[in-house]
Amino acid sequence: MKNKVVMSVLAVVLIVSLAIVGCAPKAAPAEEPPAAVEKYTLTASSGYPAPTSNPDSLAEQRWMDLVTERTNGRLTFDVSWGGALGDVMESLEITRSRVVDLGLSVQEGAHPAEFPLCSFLYALPFGPDDPEVVLNAMWRVYDEYYDVHRKFEEAQNIKFLYYAPWDNYNIMSRDPIKTLKDLEGKVFGSWGIYFPRWFESVGGAGDAKPAPDRYMLLKTGVLDASVCPPQVDVTYKLYEVCDCYTIANFGAIADELAAINLDAFNELPPDIQKILVDTAREVSLWHAGWLKETRQEAFDKLKAEGVEFYELSEEDRTIWANQMSDLSLEWIKKVEAMGLPGREILKTYVDACEEGGHIWLREWGP
Repeated sequence: MKNKVVMSVLAVVLIVSLAIVGCAPKAAPAEEPPAAVEKYTLTASSGYPAPTSNPDSLAEQRWMDLVTERTNGRLTFDVSWGGALGDVMESLEITRSRVVDLGLSVQEGAHPAEFPLCSFLYALPFGPDDPEVVLNAMWRVYDEYYDVHRKFEEAQNIKFLYYAPWDNYNIMSRDPIKTLKDLEGKVFGSWGIYFPRWFESVGGAGDAKPAPDRYMLLKTGVLDASVCPPQVDVTYKLYEVCDCYTIANFGAIADELAAINLDAFNELPPDIQKILVDTAREVSLWHAGWLKETRQEAFDKLKAEGVEFYELSEEDRTIWANQMSDLSLEWIKKVEAMGLPGREILKTYVDACEEGGHIWLREWGP
């Protein structure tokens, strides 16, 4: 009897234990590991020095850092500075042929045949000295005539991303330039196909040379002067070979761009493409404001190095402008022969500059 009771108790315990086990929550199935986030790296090249003092390099690095931040590290850049993979003149070729994915120093002014729409900037002498006004005017032209720009971009297998503004251009020279008379017989390092011709009407000559090359050209006497923004003069230490600076107020320029190889761009996801485009415009506008803020700092540096400052009078600048042939008419004829709306594009830019407060020394164009 005693054994039967014990067996009965054990049976009850076993049944209750099984019931408890059956009611216990089942272990959750193991979660699948999250899908790996795909990451991308763009190889990039700049013809300018590493971002220590060069204004363009500093802004370009800021832009790339911002892209990496906004994409949460999904897009990074492998950059070669100082023309290691190609100088300024080679930037377009190595980008369109995809030696690199991103060209940071593609200058439209260096390639007027490939990018005729931008060269009008050099055909409008004495433009706004405010890089923000110039940049906003260029963005308006780009947006309003986007389809026209896109055709030239696609023909070069690139996509334009970033306008890099340059501050107000002045003259750095080996000898003092105080009046128009002092321009006679001198050779000025300048840029593009129109800018060098500004000096013809005052008895001088222009020679289109990249800024990084001008130090030696000035030192050896090939050039008598260089026409650049003050920040660029400081970057390339032109004060070591020139001790004169003339405020000429030729105007700011925005003809340089960051361009991405079109195939490389199309390989990126749409959200990263949008971040690239949006941040490029954002930083280019910051860049223009930063140039204005650093202008006096550059002047102070030049003065500290012993450079003497001069300034062309408003009267001399007006006389000079009126002596020049109207280069903008040449530009209009050239692009209209290609079936492009030259007059409309030029008027859009001129009007935008006037809305920004600029007063032209003479009327340009038709």
